[in-house]
Amino acid sequence: MLDVTATYQHLAGLATAAGARLYPGHRVTAATTTPRGFRCELGGVTVDCRWIIDATGYRRTVLQALGHAPAWWRLGVGAEVECADEGSAFNGALLFVGHRWAPTGYGWAFPTPAGRLRLGIGLQRPDSTASPSALLREFLASSAPAELGLRPGAVIARHGGVVPSAGLADACRWGRAVGVGDAIGQARPLVGEGIVASIQAGRALGAALGASQPEAAVDDYWQVWRAGHAAVYARSLAGNHRLSTMSDERWDESVRRIGWLRGPAVATLLRGQLGTAELVKLAFTNPVGILRYAASKATSLRRREP
Repeated sequence: MLDVTATYQHLAGLATAAGARLYPGHRVTAATTTPRGFRCELGGVTVDCRWIIDATGYRRTVLQALGHAPAWWRLGVGAEVECADEGSAFNGALLFVGHRWAPTGYGWAFPTPAGRLRLGIGLQRPDSTASPSALLREFLASSAPAELGLRPGAVIARHGGVVPSAGLADACRWGRAVGVGDAIGQARPLVGEGIVASIQAGRALGAALGASQPEAAVDDYWQVWRAGHAAVYARSLAGNHRLSTMSDERWDESVRRIGWLRGPAVATLLRGQLGTAELVKLAFTNPVGILRYAASKATSLRRREP
């Protein structure tokens, strides 16, 4: 379970050590072009620069202000609580699905290194207008946590998040304006995981910007990055759309099928990486499970043929 706050602090420390100047607590309020590049307003602080990088997340504040990108039309929205764990009967990740608690999405429960419990629900916009925060409150007040073996105690912290789930942007560079992370859709839309991909992309982008011909280097970085991730993101986006429309009956069928897989294979599936090559590799470690999964999937697809 990733400690997001500690991760951000670590990245900020790396940036400072590399010579970056940070403005904590400042939000981008305006971005405009100038004869020499760009001017960015940070809530009272003005920064002039030759290059500008939009890492403002799903808001893509900079790219929108410069007229390079519209607002995302499809988003994943989530609510999460961190609470005391009063003896939950599980020692791994737990996902729950279905229209009662997670229409167009899924819920989750994870233990933390501090011995606490994180519970959350994520939904898709505009597929659902339900409030994940309201659903999470109802879930915690119901008998559902106990039925799942969870024993949440007092709420210690509340979190919320929004990620784009409309696929990768067509480009990452518009002149000397560049996007990275959620601003250009680098979070995987099936599970909404984007921190690792954004860190990797940010490092590669930083190296490209330091090249002697940065425009060409950034374009090369983007071509290589898209080529290496396109198939995974396409599978992840297709899974995201299926997830938003599945009935409880289809969820029951899918959960039974996933039950044939072992933990590593399930994680690979959720990351959108369970293609033919991955199935072949996993077949060597879990041949019976993989064959049953593939046979069940094929049967399910035949049933849906017109």
